[in-house]
This record gives sequence, C-alpha cells and structure tokens, in this order.
Amino acid sequence: MKKLAILFTFTMALLGIGTAQAGLFGGPYLGAKLGANNSSATDATGVVIAPSERTTAYILQGGYLQGGYNLDMNAVVIGVGAYGDWNAYEKHVGGLAYGTRSYGFDAKLGVPVGSWLPYAKLGRGNNYATDDLSPVSQRGRNTAYGFEYKLAPNWSAVAEYKTYKFSSRDGSITIKNNTVTLGLNYYFEEPPEPVPPPEPETEPELEPEPEPELVAAMKSAPLPEPAPSSGVWKTFMEEKAVRIEGTNFAVGSARLMLESGKDLLKEVVEFMNLHPDSNLEVIGYTDNTGSEEQNKALSMARAQSVEKYLVDAGIPADRIIVRGEGSANPVSDNNTEEGRAENRRVEIRSVVREEKKVRVTE
Repeated sequence: MKKLAILFTFTMALLGIGTAQAGLFGGPYLGAKLGANNSSATDATGVVIAPSERTTAYILQGGYLQGGYNLDMNAVVIGVGAYGDWNAYEKHVGGLAYGTRSYGFDAKLGVPVGSWLPYAKLGRGNNYATDDLSPVSQRGRNTAYGFEYKLAPNWSAVAEYKTYKFSSRDGSITIKNNTVTLGLNYYFEEPPEPVPPPEPETEPELEPEPEPELVAAMKSAPLPEPAPSSGVWKTFMEEKAVRIEGTNFAVGSARLMLESGKDLLKEVVEFMNLHPDSNLEVIGYTDNTGSEEQNKALSMARAQSVEKYLVDAGIPADRIIVRGEGSANPVSDNNTEEGRAENRRVEIRSVVREEKKVRVTE
C-alpha cells in the first residue's frame, strides 16, 4: 500500500509539470482489451475450493500519459489511468460457479524504444466476485506487465499480463486472477513532429555593402591650340596622365557596382573614342585585410571587372592594360572602416599623345 501511494504521488507530481511530452506515447487515450483469465479460489487454510478455470476476460481502460525526464535518446513514460475488468462466469470443478469484476486506477511506468513501449503497472481497485462467491469483495492491489506498439500516430496495439487476488471480509475465501489480454489504445493527440538535427553552423553570407559613388572625375586639360606664328614648327608627342580613382568595392568582392559608377565610366568610353591614339591602364587595389597574396588576386579581379565593362562598351581590349597592386599605395587610413572602403578601388590612367608644335629656330 505504501509503495503504491509513493508511486502514485510521484506520478501526479510529474503530471503537474505539464511541459514534457513522451513522444509517441504522450497524451490522453482510451483502450479496450480481450483475452483469457485463469481464476481460482482457496479457503482460509489454503485448500483449493475452486480449481483454476480459464474464462474470457474483457477490459476497458483509459488514462493520460505524460513524458518524464529525457535521458539523451530515451524518455521515461509516466502515466495514470482508470480501468474496468470483467471476467466471465464459469463453473469450476467442485461445483462452484462465479465470475469476477474489478475497477480502479493504476500508475504506469515505461521506457519507449522506438515504436515499442515496455511497461509495468501498479494499481488499486475494488474487486468482487459474482454468483456463488458474491460475498467475496475487497479492495486490493494489482500488478501488470506489458508491451505497447505504435501502429499509427493515434493507434497502438497492447499485450498485457495482469495478476491480483482479493478475499472476503472474514478471510475465509481468497480468489486469485491471472489475466492475459491483447487490445488497442486510441490516443487523442498525435505525437509531435520529430525535430531535425541542427545543421552545422556556417558563416552567414554577407550582402555586399552598397558602394559609394565614384568620387573622382577625369582630370585632363583640353588639347592646346597651336599659337599662330610664322616660321618653322616641329611636331612632337607628349604623354599626359588621365586618372579615375575611388571606385569602391565590398569587402572580398570584385563585383563592380555600375549604378554608382556608370556615368563616369561612360565618360571614360567617350574619352577613348575622342582619342583613338590613347591607351588605358586599369589598376586594382584592396585594403589591408587578408594576406597580400589574396589581395593581389582580388585587386586583379577588380581591375578585370572594369576592363570587361569597357570592352563591352566598345573599347578594344588591346588598348587596355590591367594590373593588380594589392594593398599597395593606400589613399586613406586602413585603420578605419571608412578608410578601408576608400582603398578598395580601381584607378584608370590614360596615356594621351598630345600634339604640340614648337618653333624651331635656325
């Protein structure tokens, strides 16, 4: 009796938590079982007055299962339920004819293994006999052992062995029942969907930062007009640098943001068309983040992205030379984010042959 009280108190305490679920076997349920019962009766001295006879057993049961404490891969299932047993009338050798009835509650403890739930029950109920042994009635304890197998989200099959005994009030007759049954349980709540294992953490993919507009403009003086004069003039060519700087890129990116720089690059295209004898030198740079070997490769990729734009715009590729200088020649402080952004750039230099006429004196 004391053990039953302890188990029931522990069960109710777990049910009061109300937060854990026992996976496949959680939630309220109703069930029914059908099987065979072996029943015998003895007198106060232990003499058998009704030998064991096999009768049909009917059992109705219901209850509520609640998950207990999760232990890594396994969960302990704790439940409380009510039951009602009906063992059919049978005439035993010796002439006694009786059946038995029992109803009460029980506590259930199981450990699920996949779709299987081996369990044990400890219960207490009102037990009484019928017909020739109708005076035999007593409250008593019962124990049961069984297996449950989940057939579907809401259905499980049950196989159970149950044993209990009870006596008349004066102790003159004791009846013992051993019952084996098969049945079905219906669960009103479907089990929760299994939680997939967490995916390995990966570095989030950063969206490229919007690149600021190209801030430099082409710096070139108009071609000088030769001064009218008399005498002998000699023509020679002078190289003049034209520079575009400040084409910014996101960290680790070689993609050219044309929305901010396309107008200026159009001017470069127009300039090249106006000066068919000129060539371009496209030089890529990075900030000082990463190794210099990586920066060299990235700066070359940045220069090539500008080259591709110009070639697509109609500038012959043989008029363009590309170079990658890595983190060399910074134009701003690499110790600040703003400075590093300015250093991620492409510069364009144009060599223009500018005709000048110089007077030659004899």
